[in-house]
Amino acid sequence: MEKLKDKFVYLSSLQSVVETENHIEFDVVALSVTCVERYYGKLCFTESALSKKAHTLIGKPILLDHKWEVEKIVGVVADAKYQDGKIIAKLRIPKKFEHLIELIKLSPSPIQAV
Repeated sequence: MEKLKDKFVYLSSLQSVVETENHIEFDVVALSVTCVERYYGKLCFTESALSKKAHTLIGKPILLDHKWEVEKIVGVVADAKYQDGKIIAKLRIPKKFEHLIELIKLSPSPIQAV
């Protein structure tokens, strides 16, 4: 039986959390060369595609439940870089989303994936 966790991109070590007066930032593995199963089939990226397109994530919104609605925007991709077969994205979330931030910072966090 396939493990559910194999289908998600996991938060990196939350030792990478940086907190300012207005927001927090932390790193996640946004995409990797590992294929994932989706309802429409396999989703796969080559190393070449990831390395060329990593920078295009910068400035993209972070959406709750991947819903493209203004009310679902909870932050922004502050930075993104290709590294060892992965795109590492730095996410920035405003502190007004206190509940979300508390859940991210919990150890262990109930938010396992993005």
